[in-house]
This record gives sequence, structure tokens and C-alpha cells, in this order.
Amino acid sequence: MREGYDFLGWYTQPEEGELVEPGTTFTGTEDVTLYAHWDYDPVAYWTFSLINRTQQVYLCQQVNVYFEDLEPGTTRQTVDLITATGSLNVAENRTDPQVTLDWVQAKNPGAVVKLAESLAEAGSLRGELAAMFPEAQIFIVTPDALGTGPAGLYARLYLAKALYPDWYEDVDLSVVSAELGVANIPID
Repeated sequence: MREGYDFLGWYTQPEEGELVEPGTTFTGTEDVTLYAHWDYDPVAYWTFSLINRTQQVYLCQQVNVYFEDLEPGTTRQTVDLITATGSLNVAENRTDPQVTLDWVQAKNPGAVVKLAESLAEAGSLRGELAAMFPEAQIFIVTPDALGTGPAGLYARLYLAKALYPDWYEDVDLSVVSAELGVANIPID
């Protein structure tokens, strides 16, 4: 099994050739070489890469992340964008989505992820959040970053690489975006 590839079958040639079906009979006395054909699936490959690397992040390396929804002072208990990176959501045990600045600052998040309608707001939002959380990394995301499609996968890899650069140093985000077909980057 090759992670990130779909097995197409055994063929008689390295390129193209005839598919060998379960009932295929070979005659003669000569050896026959068969060739495995694979089809690259970038979504499967990058999903596997993210999961595999996330499982290797040590507990002592996990970053506490605060997620703020569109409405200031509002958060979520579950944010796949955070947990998929192996990070800890500081609001995970909070049943009330409303938070105070004091509560969030007391959690001392290493990163803050702010949801915005568009990345055009990134500059002003980043400045506001940096003033409140001077030690934290600040990320602005669009709703696409929270989805399960290619844009969401790209955002997860982007965030994971930013939070855990040693585990993702060989991941080229321009290659990821090209392979996944993500033209509108959902995270800044």
C-alpha cells in the first residue's frame, strides 16, 4: 500500500499495458513481469501526511490555541482546524461560547486564530489581536479554512507548519496549494 495513492491494478507494461484480471491465464514457459499502476491522490496524500505528523507531536510541544469566531468574544468548543494540527483548543471545556478578554489572556494561548469574512481584514484584525496577545502567533482565517475540502486541508497544513515547523520543514505550501487546487488561500 502506498499512502496517498490509489492502486489501479497489475499491468503487463510499466506504462499503459493490459490490466491483468483475476481470471487471466498466462501460457508459456517464460517469466512474466507485472507492473503495479498507481494513481496519485493529493487529498489522500496530504491528509495522511498531516495525520502522521500530528501523531508525532509530543505532548510537551502542543500549542494552546484560542479560536475567535466572527463575533468578537465568541469561541467554539470544537474546531477541527486546531485539533487536526495536534494543538489544544483553550475553549475545549467551555460550554458558554462567550468569553472575556481576561479569561482568554489567563489561558495564555500560544496562537490565536480569528475567523473573518475575508482576508482583506487580516491587517487590521492582526494588529488588534497582537495588542491583546503580544506573545501569541496570530492567524486570520476565512470560513473555507474550517471546511473539510481542499481549502480546509490546506489551512490545517499551513497552521501545523507554522506551529510545529520542525515537523513540517519539508512541506512546501506552494506545492500543497498547487496539488490541492487551492487558488484562494483561506489563512494568513
